[in-house]
Amino acid sequence: MKLKRPKRKQKKEPRPFFREFNKCWYLQLGKRQINLGRDKALAFEKYHQIMGDRKEVEATADTTVANVLDDFLQWLKDWREHGTYQFYKAHLESFWRHTGDRLKLLDLKADHVTKWVDKKHKDSSPNTIYGAIRSVQAAMNWAVKRGYLPKSPVKGIEKPQYEPRDIVISPEQYAEMIARASDQSERDFFTVMWETGCRVQEIRSVDVKHFNWAERCWSFPRAKSKGKKVPRTVYLTDKAFRICERLVAEHRSKPLTKVSTSGKEETWCPIFRNRNGQAWTKNAIRLRFRKLIKPKPKKCVFCTGQAIAFVRGPYLKEREKDGRKRRNICERCIKKRKLTPEMLGPIPLPIAGLEEGTCATSFRHSFATRALKNRVAGLTVSVLMGHRDTRMISRVYGHLEKDPQFLHEELKRASAVGQ
Repeated sequence: MKLKRPKRKQKKEPRPFFREFNKCWYLQLGKRQINLGRDKALAFEKYHQIMGDRKEVEATADTTVANVLDDFLQWLKDWREHGTYQFYKAHLESFWRHTGDRLKLLDLKADHVTKWVDKKHKDSSPNTIYGAIRSVQAAMNWAVKRGYLPKSPVKGIEKPQYEPRDIVISPEQYAEMIARASDQSERDFFTVMWETGCRVQEIRSVDVKHFNWAERCWSFPRAKSKGKKVPRTVYLTDKAFRICERLVAEHRSKPLTKVSTSGKEETWCPIFRNRNGQAWTKNAIRLRFRKLIKPKPKKCVFCTGQAIAFVRGPYLKEREKDGRKRRNICERCIKKRKLTPEMLGPIPLPIAGLEEGTCATSFRHSFATRALKNRVAGLTVSVLMGHRDTRMISRVYGHLEKDPQFLHEELKRASAVGQ
């Protein structure tokens, strides 16, 4: 005899109910009661909206974190700049490898992010950790807007304090950088950034068609400017204008091809190019600055010692080391070969006072600080740098506090006014 299995009770869908004492409609969801108001029609309309949102959330119960991250990256690729997409892709792919393919979206907790940061970014800088956490939070905020989640589970994660790039290059350091530039293309790049205070992406992307001879400036249309809200104009000094004029005449007949984010080949003619005739890349610029800040120690070509100089060509036999343009040599080998100072050349040391985080953006900070110290109006400086108002100048780019002597002089001027 087979036993009859008891029938499972079907879970009833919650329905609105009316309370007589306050004449209001209510909805019971678990332990929570939601007041739907007194009007029956509006109460049922609100009820259907709540239940519809609830069903959408229940429908995402099988959605994984990997699915959402993939959809978010695809959306960035379609609707945002390529650099933005690459930034989020680097962090989110690392997070996806840490969590795996099976983690459900509704099971995601802040603990998953903190353990990932502790494991993958243990020795990273505060800015890198800040960017990593922000990337996951941005993906989850996007998921909330798209209806995957009722609220973000990683919203309240504490991030390290972001360290802004507030390094200012002095005129003496700039002169040393120009003197040490390895080629003319590097000198042109540094000079124009110092003279104009333009953004790094602007000098990298400026095309021959953006150069305006009549107005002596670069004119970027709204679609090519940062933020894509207003056109951008970069005004050129006489020195910067002469450099651009020379480079435009040199490169205008040598267009390059690049692959757009959509996969199509595009033709463009960048004004600033490296020694190989190619457009500057982010990594190439970074390596140029690293060479100035912290040159690599050189090894002696004759032994394993650390080189302190290099031997000039005519004073070294070619048969000892063929094909070497720069023959680095250590102190012991200098004494052994009895080489005089006239036969030796110096190996560059780090530029004095140049801080570790110096980069191309430091030219922009230096430009704003110099302009303010030369008593250029803050509104004028903001227009020259491509800002809508003076808030960015005062909060980010103006570093008058780094020059106490200038502030003392300004204090004397301010005190003399009242006397």
